[in-house]
Amino acid sequence: MNIKFIIVCLFVLFQSQLLAHNPNQASIKLVIQEKGAFIDFNMSQYGIEQVLLKKNPNLDLKTISKKELQELIINEVKKKIELTSNGKTVDLGTGVIRLGNHETNLKFLIENLPKNIEFIDVKANCFQENENQTNFFTILFKDKNARAKLFKKNNYQSKFIFNQDEIIVSDKLQTYNRNSSKILMIIALTIICFVIIYFLVKKRKTVANNV
Repeated sequence: MNIKFIIVCLFVLFQSQLLAHNPNQASIKLVIQEKGAFIDFNMSQYGIEQVLLKKNPNLDLKTISKKELQELIINEVKKKIELTSNGKTVDLGTGVIRLGNHETNLKFLIENLPKNIEFIDVKANCFQENENQTNFFTILFKDKNARAKLFKKNNYQSKFIFNQDEIIVSDKLQTYNRNSSKILMIIALTIICFVIIYFLVKKRKTVANNV
């Protein structure tokens, strides 16, 4: 069996497990720029619809107008994102939404964010009604970035601490998750190495026996 083929198969399998689409995941990015800040929210359309149907049993997604659906989503998301910076509440401004067949994008302008940020506390329990809902919250500031996994175990909350060199996620669960990801990667690479060694040894034995 071709070694390259085996390596490619293992890589594709491992990658598919990491990148598989999950309707119960959302990506939230707080982008901080000199001219202003905004939140960029990407989510599964199916996941959104499930929450709306749970909260509005009489909702008919086939007959509701696009504008009404957009307003429902904006209101649902806006009331579930809470930000404080340096201990003061940060307000979410106007929301702009783009509906998609599989994914929906939503942006909010951010108001009254302080110029000198020491820390930002985040709570984003959007769509927690969905089982195993996970929201990944990322902060992008100049050349720095940090990401926190918000889920049921940490009550969809985390803290980002700003210093001169980096943004630090202050959450024990985040450290645990990062270490778990590293362990999985090491295990996958170890398996690939063993497979390569096995077939190299087998090939040498075959060559030796044919001589």
